[in-house]
Amino acid sequence: MVRRRSGHWTGKVCHPTGRFYFAGSGLRVAASVFMAVSIGCSSKHPTYPVSGRVTYPNGTPLPGGTIDFDAVDLKGNLANATGIIEKDGSFRVYTFQENDGAVVGKHRVAILPPPTSEERGGRRISNAVDSRFTEFESSGLTVTVNRDGPNYFELQVEPAQ
Repeated sequence: MVRRRSGHWTGKVCHPTGRFYFAGSGLRVAASVFMAVSIGCSSKHPTYPVSGRVTYPNGTPLPGGTIDFDAVDLKGNLANATGIIEKDGSFRVYTFQENDGAVVGKHRVAILPPPTSEERGGRRISNAVDSRFTEFESSGLTVTVNRDGPNYFELQVEPAQ
């Protein structure tokens, strides 16, 4: 839900991952966040290019969705990466800016398939991926990003039953 108050947008805003975050009001908040992310975080945690492909066990690509990386070795979520899964199953992730990659270390992975038009109980349902792959805790998918690369990952998901 996004509300406009006193000329500023506030409330929950949808992130490219499909998850929601709180958007504060005013230019000062935006500038502070931008400075912290672009200067403080990126200099402490350099990123390295990461790409890959998501497929089903039969080799067919997952045709769209979002991929999220959860940096296991770092506290908080300032170094988590996300990316769009293309129709051919390929992806590139970013942490601080487009296609910058992910920080070094182990990452848990979650795959969020594109929503379908089918709805149950007011929620959109996707049959593209087994629901366990949509959460870091249950997906069982991990990758390790290295400084020396290459950081190309073939990930396999199962369709919903």
